[in-house]
Amino acid sequence: MTMQFFEIKPTDTLFFRDGRPFNQDETITLAGVKSIFPPSPATVAGAIMAIYAKKMGWSGCGAWEKSIKDKLENKETPLIFSGVFLKKGSDILFPVPQHLIELRPNGKKLKEIDNKNPCQNKEEKNRKFNELHELAFLTPSKDTYKTDLGEVYLPEVKNQKDETVIKPLDSYWITQAGLEQCLKLKKPNESTLYHQSELWQLESKTGIERNYETHSVNQGMLYTSTHIRMCTDVSIVIGVENLPIENLKNETIAINNELMILGGEARTANITNTNSIDFSIFNFTKNSNLIYIASPTPVTDPQAIPNVKTACMPRQMRIGGWNSVTFKPLPLTPFLVPGTVLFMKTENTEVEKNWADDCASNEFKVAQINKIYGQSFFGEC
Repeated sequence: MTMQFFEIKPTDTLFFRDGRPFNQDETITLAGVKSIFPPSPATVAGAIMAIYAKKMGWSGCGAWEKSIKDKLENKETPLIFSGVFLKKGSDILFPVPQHLIELRPNGKKLKEIDNKNPCQNKEEKNRKFNELHELAFLTPSKDTYKTDLGEVYLPEVKNQKDETVIKPLDSYWITQAGLEQCLKLKKPNESTLYHQSELWQLESKTGIERNYETHSVNQGMLYTSTHIRMCTDVSIVIGVENLPIENLKNETIAINNELMILGGEARTANITNTNSIDFSIFNFTKNSNLIYIASPTPVTDPQAIPNVKTACMPRQMRIGGWNSVTFKPLPLTPFLVPGTVLFMKTENTEVEKNWADDCASNEFKVAQINKIYGQSFFGEC
């Protein structure tokens, strides 16, 4: 079945929590809790499923009826989600692959540029990428190194100059054209890189709890939080396959230009369907020796991934959530962070499309009916 892509634009700020406590008497409520961004794919997928549930008669409160569950939690034809990605103008953006780094002269500071309001900055000369020095790639070392894990290959820059230091591009995003170059170990044009400050800004908020009987503020229920304000030309993109069918018309239930609840504090966004996205990069190459993790991928133990020579990866993230069907919290599960790059042992290694399915915990597999996580692209080095 053809994948339908949706574009989501917030009407105001957005707020997405992580797994940390946010209760009264917790220090974090006084210091303020920061929103994570982009949101977990499960958060966006759950919001889209809620829209479909309402289209099928759900009131918005309480459990779904069996007829709704049968369509949205169908084990035979589960919903398949691809994303979450960002879109700026007409460009789809992905987290910069971890093997793309900056070689900065030792002791050099970033170049000073006039960039006070990146969201409104349209001039190429003032774009954030002008701060960058030389770009380079990390690739597996020629020889092994003795470590506490035994003799292993480590990522390194070939022929790196002694006077340079490696700096990761953690705060950058890259266009599809730039990513395709990276998957072939070709340096992307710097104009394909966007700093996160060009995509969204942080905005502090103060919240209170109201007493609905007295219509006054409850004593001691003051908290602070940091929201995300996306730039006006930036949106969230997610793809959905196996959309639910209307019984009478035998057509997929239409969603277009509608208001949805997204994230915490009942924040709203507008969702539209779009067919203008070229995702040819999704094409699967079986004989690959490089895997780029495009969305959070449930892997309990990265060392258990078969045929991996070495990897460029930050510390794993932990994602929980809420199951709308069972009305129970989902377990906090370790995930590979988007942007992670895995180098396979040989060029002829056959990488199965669902390679990560066996790396998740059994508890996660039982709780996960629809396929929401684990988008990967394949390349060569």
